[in-house]
Amino acid sequence: MNNCVAYGTIHLSTGKQSIHGVPLQDNCYRVSIDKVVKEAAFLPVESCEVKTVGDALNTFVAWPKYLVKTSQKIPNLSSIQTQNSTTQVAKKQKICFTTLDGIKKQGARRTRKTL
Repeated sequence: MNNCVAYGTIHLSTGKQSIHGVPLQDNCYRVSIDKVVKEAAFLPVESCEVKTVGDALNTFVAWPKYLVKTSQKIPNLSSIQTQNSTTQVAKKQKICFTTLDGIKKQGARRTRKTL
């Protein structure tokens, strides 16, 4: 996973979520960045307060679902128990967060190899 820019935790909720006052889009997860790999990488969804992965350390950000890489299946919201309104997914597992730029670069390397 050489295009990984950070590791962290996905926070699922059965209610409406917002991050830094902005409603969370349906195609994104609310995540916390626990370990930064590429500090200068731009976040795929910027906010007013944070622009780079380094800025997002120990805070919540929105991350597009298709850019989250994990070996565990992420549960659907319908399967979450309503006893606790927020569920942390794979707290002990390092979930890799990638950026679109990293995926494009990896795709370009594969294309060059096959030509």
